[in-house]
Amino acid sequence: MSLAYQLVMLVEDNSLDVFIHQRLINLTGFAKETIVFNNVNDALAYLNSNQPKPELIFLDLHLPIANGFDFLIEFQQSVFNNIPVVMLTSSIDADDQIKVMEYPSVVSFISKPLKKELLQELLKRL
Repeated sequence: MSLAYQLVMLVEDNSLDVFIHQRLINLTGFAKETIVFNNVNDALAYLNSNQPKPELIFLDLHLPIANGFDFLIEFQQSVFNNIPVVMLTSSIDADDQIKVMEYPSVVSFISKPLKKELLQELLKRL
């Protein structure tokens, strides 16, 4: 897989999932750099800062304090809402999938764990 992105963001609170997903993203060449946030507030603060913006966001649905839906509500009202968001979650609730796909920035709903084949499929679609 050739290098697809310079910078992607991973919003995930589970340290094992962070390790697996960040390693896969980097080892496959999907992205040159992955920035990780374990909560919505820190991720949104980063996006609102003068730091380089990610080209893609992987977002867990179930996070402490504020969840993925809270992120999407704030995100959709921001000036950077054109960044594609991939929901990366362990949720198997069909209602969750329907609800997140109502947000224009959400381009995919993927069940954990992230796999090389899923990254390749994303590259073809995005």
